Amino acid sequence: MIKIGTPNISLDNDYATLTNDIIIDGRCEKLWFKVSSEYAKYLTTERADAYLVLLFYYAMKHGHDMEFEVPVSERIYYQMKYYLIDALNQEDPSFKNIQIQCTTECEPVVSENAVGTGMSGGIDSLSTIYLHTGEDCPQSYKLTHLTFFNSGAAHLPDGERVLDKSGEDIFQKRVELAKTFAERTGLKLLVVDSNISELLKIDHTLTHTYRNCGTALLFQKLFSVYYYSSAGVKYSTNYVSPNLDTGHYDDSIVPYISNNNITFYSTIIQYTRFRKTKILTDYNLSYEFLNVCITDSTNCGECSKCIRTLTTLDALGRLDRYRSVFDLEKYQKNRNRHIGWVVVNRKKDFYDEIYQCFKDNKKHIPFVSVLHALNYWVIGIIKKNIPQGIKDSIRKIIRK
Repeated sequence: MIKIGTPNISLDNDYATLTNDIIIDGRCEKLWFKVSSEYAKYLTTERADAYLVLLFYYAMKHGHDMEFEVPVSERIYYQMKYYLIDALNQEDPSFKNIQIQCTTECEPVVSENAVGTGMSGGIDSLSTIYLHTGEDCPQSYKLTHLTFFNSGAAHLPDGERVLDKSGEDIFQKRVELAKTFAERTGLKLLVVDSNISELLKIDHTLTHTYRNCGTALLFQKLFSVYYYSSAGVKYSTNYVSPNLDTGHYDDSIVPYISNNNITFYSTIIQYTRFRKTKILTDYNLSYEFLNVCITDSTNCGECSKCIRTLTTLDALGRLDRYRSVFDLEKYQKNRNRHIGWVVVNRKKDFYDEIYQCFKDNKKHIPFVSVLHALNYWVIGIIKKNIPQGIKDSIRKIIRK
């Protein structure tokens, strides 16, 4: 059993901290969220919706029913209990179809009807911001706030915080980028630090939609609309599974974690990552703020997301626009190898359109890139056929 207590807000100089006791089989864990004191008045302690969304996956995974001291919105209770939880359980019966013990409440809380989205600096994030600040966007759906939540993207699966190459906390470094971007756009910025990752200790990719939308639900007195930037996976691949990156099916689940206060949208789901990147190349601010890296606080140019973005921009003929955020000289030195990676993955999501764009634009794929692709293919076959025990031994040697 997981028992979720009554949240408490404490003020300390310029910050407000929302703390709650989470009792897991008699063991007490302190779950906290820290924000600038100006946002203290928006913290919603009258509803436990946020905690239900944040913790239900953990509860299903570990076989715990949930009990709440504070009421849960009737709508979100119904949607999650009768649809989302049941769907995940049917896809994988090892995820328990948990019981939720709580009182429910129909009435919404008073809200300022703000419109928010996350500002990570990535393709999905910036394209959402671009399309929801333009003249074509209806007034009630235009962005008023950006958010930056420390809910797992800057953590390892065991809950430890990720440091950049200089040894600094990636979360703190990227907060500075978000602050500068907010100043340039005139949008307000809500930054939330948290220990949710230390409590969950679950791979962020499996739960990122729940973590980020759950954190937004702490601010029901502020938001009425919140855009969750979809990962750009094609419609045809979307189905609900507890063992997949939630980016594969977030458009299917965000309706079930919406309530009478906040409506979540999986934004611009109709566009693939390639299409979003193409749209974004017309957004001047992206030339300075695009940050797609998964290994460092700035774009390393070598990780999978950096390579995917660089080769997309290369295929589109728009690399030069991003000289201030990528080391293009470094890319040119390794261009053949990176295009080889696109070639060998040309039938996979995210890479198929990049490869097709090179062909459509009649861009020459160097013969050396084809050789690199062949090399990647051979290495892949070898890795696939190496027994797991040998793989583990190699990893141990490398670590030493």
